[in-house]
Amino acid sequence: MMFYNLRIAWWNTALSPAAPTAKSKANNETYLIICDHIKRVLTEFSCYLVSIFEVSSQDVDYISLNLSNLVLLDLTFTVGRTRFYTAELI
Repeated sequence: MMFYNLRIAWWNTALSPAAPTAKSKANNETYLIICDHIKRVLTEFSCYLVSIFEVSSQDVDYISLNLSNLVLLDLTFTVGRTRFYTAELI
């Protein structure tokens, strides 16, 4: 693969915001929409890597089950009072 052809997408889903008072928008309908968008970005735009932000570990589990043909790296964790809600799809 030539690096000048490497396509990367970055998406702030706002599905599960990191703010402790923010309410999650996760439900079956939004999960289906997100999975469809991810599939489209990977196929139609030939992206090699898709980074999704503002997702919880439960969101990552759901997406992983529904996009089982992809490698999904769960990067959701907490350090002190800071929460990192990120996942990478390859």
